[in-house]
Amino acid sequence: MIASYPLGGTFVVVSADADEARAIDRDHRLEVHPNRIVRLDTTQTNAPWGLDRIDQSSLPLNGTFRYGATGGGVKAYVVDSGVRATHTDFGGRVATGFDAGGFGGAGVDCSPIGHGTHVAGTLGGTTYGVAKAVTIVPVRVFGCSTVTTTATIIAGLSWIVQDHLAGQPAVANLSLGTEVIDLALEQAVRAVVADGVTVVVAAGNAAQDACGISPARMPEVITVGASDTGDARAFFSNFGSCVDLYAPGLSIPSTSSSSDTGSRLLSGTSMATPHVAGAVAQLLGEQPALTPAQVATTVLGRTVAVAAGPLLQSVPRWPLTATRSGAGSGQVTSTDGSIECGPTCTALVDDGATVTLQATPAQGSSFLGWSGACTGTGASCVVTVTDTTSVGAQFGLASCASVSPSGRVGWWTGSGSTAGVSGPTLSGSVGYGPGFVGNGFVFDGTGSLSSTSMPTVTNAITAMAWVRPSSMLPVQSVISRSTGPGFTSASDVSHGYALRLGAPWGVEWEVDDPSAQVPEVLRAQVYGLLDDGAWHHVAATWSQGSMAVFVDGVEVARRTTRIGSINAAASTAFRVGGEDASPFHFVGSLDEPTIFSRALTASEIASVHAASTAGVCS
Repeated sequence: MIASYPLGGTFVVVSADADEARAIDRDHRLEVHPNRIVRLDTTQTNAPWGLDRIDQSSLPLNGTFRYGATGGGVKAYVVDSGVRATHTDFGGRVATGFDAGGFGGAGVDCSPIGHGTHVAGTLGGTTYGVAKAVTIVPVRVFGCSTVTTTATIIAGLSWIVQDHLAGQPAVANLSLGTEVIDLALEQAVRAVVADGVTVVVAAGNAAQDACGISPARMPEVITVGASDTGDARAFFSNFGSCVDLYAPGLSIPSTSSSSDTGSRLLSGTSMATPHVAGAVAQLLGEQPALTPAQVATTVLGRTVAVAAGPLLQSVPRWPLTATRSGAGSGQVTSTDGSIECGPTCTALVDDGATVTLQATPAQGSSFLGWSGACTGTGASCVVTVTDTTSVGAQFGLASCASVSPSGRVGWWTGSGSTAGVSGPTLSGSVGYGPGFVGNGFVFDGTGSLSSTSMPTVTNAITAMAWVRPSSMLPVQSVISRSTGPGFTSASDVSHGYALRLGAPWGVEWEVDDPSAQVPEVLRAQVYGLLDDGAWHHVAATWSQGSMAVFVDGVEVARRTTRIGSINAAASTAFRVGGEDASPFHFVGSLDEPTIFSRALTASEIASVHAASTAGVCS
């Protein structure tokens, strides 16, 4: 028993599970009732007309704002001109924020601009605000001017992602916008949404289609137009299919930055937006686990169409959810940029809109097919959204490359050993680390792996490896049987072949033909491609008639050769990651070095690259 109360009978409070409660209820002398949650129903009298309007479904106004939820425990990021933190209407609920442009601090706001303070007051002020217990976090991206830069806004949005803790309910109010479409700004906003922060933005004040400006046009955000006291679209408000809903935005009273107790009237979609952001904070205070997409669906589901006509009635928007599955990995995107998925993502899409989805497998994976509203195995799918829609994309592991082992004279996997799957065990000191297929070799530029018992090749050769050089300077050898460039005579036994990386060309493939007493050299101008810190597949072939270089499965250079043979008399040691008697030591990671005594076809080399992390069939 927790407590008892003698009130015309005895009320006893107990803690009991369902079975225990049923057992008690079987005693005819007792009645069992649940201990229910009861919320305080608070009504603000003489409320600002905007608050008065949003708590009722129709006109006329009744002069009050009735609310139960207050947004307690929710962070509201106000991305604006700063907030006068000392204003009494905030009741000390303004947290330390971020000044993205060095404007003098986030907790201050230039007067007479005061835009951010006014917005924050409507969102979360005690008198003027919707969510009266929300924590306001100013993110200052404007100084003492109504103009700023995209870079400054992006800096502020980046800070939000850093500040926001996983699972923390939060909303960001962006009463701002560009005059054109800005993809960089949209990408930054999309990152904030992906971090779990619901973003509410102003539709703009140019009386034009909001679909032509950023971030108002984005389906991931809630875009707000402005209405007047008669439920008509305010004369200045942008409109169109990208506007999700309208909220009061004409002659809105709220906090002023001029003093700690001041107030002022402002108009604009900037004033409408915090009405909705405050409603989002109220919702998140009650249901903190909701995702931004779920918040948007819930908030828009609570809007009402009004008699003022189609300008105020927003186009219905439906959640389109894409889900990945399978043993492989990949990405699902849409051509309009609204969907860019991790394991699962949801975007709100206009009713009747057609969305083209694209499935892109990651390296080592393959796309197996669609499910749900999409079918088939093609990489793209077109879906028309007229209701809540789900699409599945399944990815599997790629098959290994089916390259015939015929002619393979050397293959080393680098998986913790220098022993060859084919060919001799290599000697030398080398490190091991994450390779492209499992583990791989790590070279520090001071040594290489070698063997003096490597079989010779004469009429044709293919050399290949996965490479991730730490630098393309200086010249460094991947695979060689040579002492470096400089074939001196027909009896020279120190030169055979070498596959090198370096500047300014990228890939150099040298094969020595003793009949000509000079090396045949092919250089591929791919320096910029290889110098990006990523893994790349490099392959080179030579046969009696042509030689070629391939990067990432694609031929990048080719030339004719003399009808000779490779220097079969070469006595120089075969090396991986270096070259005999030369400074051409490899620096970085190297994986799956392989030698064939034949020239692989272009399709075979493309197959090795396509198999990626699945590797070559053993």
